[in-house]
Formats: sequence, C-alpha cells, structure tokens
Amino acid sequence: MLSSQDAKVEAELVVLSQSQIQKILDAFLSAPERPEYTMNFYQLDGYVRAMTLGPEPVALEEWLPLVFVDQDPNFSDKEQELFIIHTLNCLYNMHKVQLLSSLCDLPCVNQYSEIRSERINIEQWARGFMQGFIVCQNHWNFFLEEGQTDGQLPAIIKNTIYDEIDATISIISSVADAEYALSQGITTAELERIFCQLPEQIIEYGKVGQLIRKYM
Repeated sequence: MLSSQDAKVEAELVVLSQSQIQKILDAFLSAPERPEYTMNFYQLDGYVRAMTLGPEPVALEEWLPLVFVDQDPNFSDKEQELFIIHTLNCLYNMHKVQLLSSLCDLPCVNQYSEIRSERINIEQWARGFMQGFIVCQNHWNFFLEEGQTDGQLPAIIKNTIYDEIDATISIISSVADAEYALSQGITTAELERIFCQLPEQIIEYGKVGQLIRKYM
C-alpha cells in the first residue's frame, strides 16, 4: 500500500506527451546509475509496442525487469521510482491508443541507409520489438495453439494470423539486422522497401491481436 506521501506524489502525476515521455525516459535509461546493457529509449519503445499488440494485456511487472536486464534500476528514491513507473505507463498507454487508432508513430526515421549509424535508432527499435515478441510468445501460443478462445478461432482465420505473424517477424528481423539480411540475399532495394513498410506492418500485426481478442 502506498504511504500518504507516495499517494500524494502519485496523485500529482499527469499524462505526458510523446516528446515528454521520450525526453524523460531517454535521460533516465542513459544515466550512469542504470545497469550495464539497460535498454536505450528506442529499444524500449519497440519493446513496449510489442507488449501492447498481443492477444491479452501484459502487466508491467512482467515486462519491466528485462528493460534493466533483470537488475535493480537504482532509483534515487521512491519519488523517482513512482515518476518513472508513471512515465512507463504513459508510454504503454500511448501505444495502446495508437493501436486502437491504427497508427504507428515511430520515434525515429524508418529509412534504410548503408551507413549503419544513420539507421541505428530504427535498428534498435526493431531489436526491442523482437525482445517484446519473445516475451509475448507464450501469450500468443496459449490462444493459438491451445484453443483458449470462445467457440474456437475458425481455421482460415488462424492460418491468416500465422501468416501475418510470420510476415511481421520477417520484416522486423530484416530491420533489426540489415547486414545479415543482405548476406542472405535481400537486395538494397528490397531493404529500402522493407524499412518503409515497417509502420504499416506493425499496424497489421496489431490487428491480429485485436482479432484474437474478438474471439475471447
């Protein structure tokens, strides 16, 4: 239970804008007090986006530890902890709103460049998304493989869902590691198309989770 002081701090917190969320979390995650290999903001944003797209909600307590590689985030005090948790919840809710509005407002440019430093932010975003997908896999499998939906998903819809998931992971994987994609025979022109296609594919992937919820 929150102390009266903690409750007061929590009550004073307000909904943050997208730019405020990025500024706050970028500064917090990159601070030297954080554990080594803590996610940067772009990884976090992709990771949280994946958390919001599954067939059921994922509690913050389930996905937060991986952000700090299962180590103590080293909050300076309770007030900072409450504020950062609030900011993370704002980020999560922002992505939920985008999901319901069929939007994918990426925090960086999704344009392929042969110069890695020019594509590093979107690459990090995609890697964060892949981590989120892995965390959510059990949720997906629970509903797709174990028939945990009312009246069962029609076979044709289930096949469509698997195809959409495969298409999304293929695109995300190519963005996350363009060098490997090139080594596997994907051309530069195809990578340019894949990078540009990323927001649209994320939106379609989100519709898959919504479709499963429709049958729950």
